[in-house]
Amino acid sequence: MKPDLTVYDVAKLMGVHPATVRRLTRAGRLPGAYKVGHLWRFAREAIQELRGQIIRSTYHADIDLSSLRGEEVE
Repeated sequence: MKPDLTVYDVAKLMGVHPATVRRLTRAGRLPGAYKVGHLWRFAREAIQELRGQIIRSTYHADIDLSSLRGEEVE
């Protein structure tokens, strides 16, 4: 079993800055997040599933990613 991911691992996978990962995590918008001491860790499976949803949404508009962007859904 591979170890869980760090902030930097998630940032690289998602193509964003580590500060963005921290901000989304503090807002409760990234799944599988937990703290080890003062460091964030992420369940690998949860991040891989989220990444798959984002990739699929590029081709299909069947999931709502507005919660990740902090937008209100009407």
